[in-house]
Parts: sequence; C-alpha cells; structure tokens
Amino acid sequence: LIRNFVVFLFLTFSYLIVRSNIYFITKIFSNIILNIFIKMLLLQINKFSRYNFSLFRKFCLHLRANLLLSKTFLSV
Repeated sequence: LIRNFVVFLFLTFSYLIVRSNIYFITKIFSNIILNIFIKMLLLQINKFSRYNFSLFRKFCLHLRANLLLSKTFLSV
C-alpha cells in the first residue's frame, strides 16, 4: 500500500510538471505526453483497485475532473 502511494505521488508530480510545460511545448506534443501519463495512471489504478475499491472510485472521479481541466487548458 505504501509503495502504491509513492508511485501515485510520483505520477501526480510528473503530471504537474507536464501541465506547467504545456505553454512551452506544442499542443500535439503535450497531448501525447498526457495520453502516455493517463495510460500509466490507469495501469497503476488497475493494480491499486484490487486493494480498496472505494478509493479507486474516488480517484477515478478525481482523474476525470483533471482530464476536463487539462482539455480546457489545451483548447485555449
């Protein structure tokens, strides 16, 4: 469980780094990075959800909110 939490922290930090660099790189490149990040995150969620499903559902809602935010950032 602790290992999963560390991986989750690492992924969120990498996501924040990608989000802050969106203005400096092209939209297409940032889209590719976001897609790779989301796939990695979904793989981690699949491992994580076996342990606690309620947390997994909350995290999915959180991820969807972040996706909507990132899409609005990219469309601007």
